[in-house]
Amino acid sequence: MQAVLAEIEQWFEDSVYSPLRDGTSADAAIAAMLDEIAKYFRSGRRVCLVGVLAVANTRDLFAQHIRGYFVAWVDALQSALVRQGRDAEQARLLSEDAVLAIQGAIVLSRALDDPAVFQRAIDQLRARLFVEG
Repeated sequence: MQAVLAEIEQWFEDSVYSPLRDGTSADAAIAAMLDEIAKYFRSGRRVCLVGVLAVANTRDLFAQHIRGYFVAWVDALQSALVRQGRDAEQARLLSEDAVLAIQGAIVLSRALDDPAVFQRAIDQLRARLFVEG
């Protein structure tokens, strides 16, 4: 399980976190995050292993990985939103809300066996993350 979590962590670092933190265009990095997340989770057809572990009885065994995954994602998105011109507190709240929306959409989409639920959540986030702050 450690090796699988390390692989997930590396993919997210390369494909999501690093571009959000270091990209020259915040808007481009946020758009890429939403596109990459939609592909990675196959538009809600794929479960989030880290999310599953976060709510499972085994959570304590992988607490550091789970916390790191979510903290890195929220921090990186917050960084991009600040570069976009939002104040730090607003960016933090919006980042947490965005990750929450994505994780919830994965669960609901899988539960309902309806990938359109996930896509609607991504589309709504796209609209919210690009509204001038």
